[in-house]
Amino acid sequence: MSGRPIILTGLLIISFWAFGPGPVTAAVETSGNVSINPPSAPVVLPPASLTIVKKADATIVPAGKSVVVTLTITNTGANTAINVTAVDNLPVGWHYADPETSAVLKTLGDLTAGNRIKKTYSIAIDDELEPGRYVNKTVVSAANADAVEGLLALDITQPQVLGTADTQLAATGSTASLPVIFLFGSAIALIGLIRLRPIR
Repeated sequence: MSGRPIILTGLLIISFWAFGPGPVTAAVETSGNVSINPPSAPVVLPPASLTIVKKADATIVPAGKSVVVTLTITNTGANTAINVTAVDNLPVGWHYADPETSAVLKTLGDLTAGNRIKKTYSIAIDDELEPGRYVNKTVVSAANADAVEGLLALDITQPQVLGTADTQLAATGSTASLPVIFLFGSAIALIGLIRLRPIR
C-alpha cells in the first residue's frame, strides 16, 4: 500500500567539501509531491509443530558400558519446520561415544510437513558412576515451532565381582577344618593301634 503524499516546500541546504580550506554551501529550492511509504512489516513464518520420541536399546545399563539411543523427530504440522535443532542435556558421567554427535544434533536442518528425522547414536557410561536412575532430557525446537522435550531414564548398576566372597569363605573353611581333620585322623589311627595290639 502506497503512503500518503506529503507536499514539501522550502529550501534544501546542501553542504559539501570542495577543494579548498572550507566547505561550500549551496541552496536549492524544492517544491512538489513526495511519497513516503511506511516500513514493511516483518516476515512471519507459517507455524510448524514438532514431536519427539527417544528410546534406548536397554533401560538397565552397567557402569562402564554403552547404550544405543534413537531420537525421532516428527513434523506433525502443515508447514515446513525451519532450522530444527536438538539440544541434549547429558547427566554427569554420560558421554557421547562419537564427539561429533552434539554438533550433528544442533544442525538438523529443515523438516517438511508430515516427515521425520531419525538419529541413532551411542552414549558411554563412566565405569565409576554411582548406581541409580538417571534422566536424560533433549529439547527440540525450530525457528517456527515451539520447543518440545523428550526424556530418557536409565538405571545404572555397578557390576559385582563374582567369586570373591566364595573364595574367601572357602579359604576360611579350609583353614578352620584342618584341626578337625587332624583330630579325626588321629582318632582313627589310635583305634587301629588298639585293635592291632596282641592279647596276652
